[in-house]
Amino acid sequence: MKADFLRNLELARSFYHTNQNLNIPKDYKVDNVRLGIWILSLRTRYKKGTLSKDQIVALEEIGMIWNVKENELKKKLEIVKDYYQKNHTLSIVYPQNEEEEQIQAWIYRWRFLYQRGKLSNYAYQVLKECGMNFDSVLNQQKSKLEEFYQQALAYYEQHHSLWITEPKNEKEQKLKKNIYHYGELYRLNRISEEYIKKLDKIGFPWHIREIKMLFQRLPESRQMSYLSAILRMISTLKRFPLFEEVEEVSPDLARWYRYLVTYGPELTSPKVRELWLKLCFDLVAYHEMEQNIQTKRELK
Repeated sequence: MKADFLRNLELARSFYHTNQNLNIPKDYKVDNVRLGIWILSLRTRYKKGTLSKDQIVALEEIGMIWNVKENELKKKLEIVKDYYQKNHTLSIVYPQNEEEEQIQAWIYRWRFLYQRGKLSNYAYQVLKECGMNFDSVLNQQKSKLEEFYQQALAYYEQHHSLWITEPKNEKEQKLKKNIYHYGELYRLNRISEEYIKKLDKIGFPWHIREIKMLFQRLPESRQMSYLSAILRMISTLKRFPLFEEVEEVSPDLARWYRYLVTYGPELTSPKVRELWLKLCFDLVAYHEMEQNIQTKRELK
């Protein structure tokens, strides 16, 4: 091992003997060595796999913790496990001491992370073994999702779209905020298939940023040519084409058409929007037509 590494290792060893840990502040310096920065750089190198086995062993001998957050989580979970074994419950309504206040705060935080799909599997399993009731969280989440769905459905039935660019009142502002919230839960795989299907039928904008970029990037002339191609297909088929039928013509056209059909013409150019609205497209009717065509194919 290099001389610089060995020198810094001895400084770290001295810090450990004094403090019984290597939680060295980032700005900590000793003998003109920025020891806190050095420890942070070692953790980064460890993640990248650029430390030698000898270096890893030498650091672990003086109490090096490679993943500080994970280590802190394990310590907290050990405290919770001990508490559960002594009291046979994690339900703390009125904390009687500092430890119970701390555990109660952790439980609230872990429930919050669970609702957003960010609680680690390790923590989930430990808490389940300690009698943590996640069902109540799921039921509460499902109730909120049903309430949101009813609000979204009412808005869609009135406006035929869930695009809210400029909320006109506090109610619309809240609905717009929830649309972004549930879009994020969808990306975290925290929405059930049941509600994905229900929200699909009213054009829920799952990929808001991607959709905005697509429409903003396309000039009106390109969108008009896309719309002309769709109109020709409507004329030939005597109905609106399915996504898969447009896909056979052009993947780019199909992508644009899918967004237009699913989310409405709010982000298109004024001319395209005007022409599309004259077609009186209905998303629910489209899904019914799609299902009927699929059923007929299966019967054949």
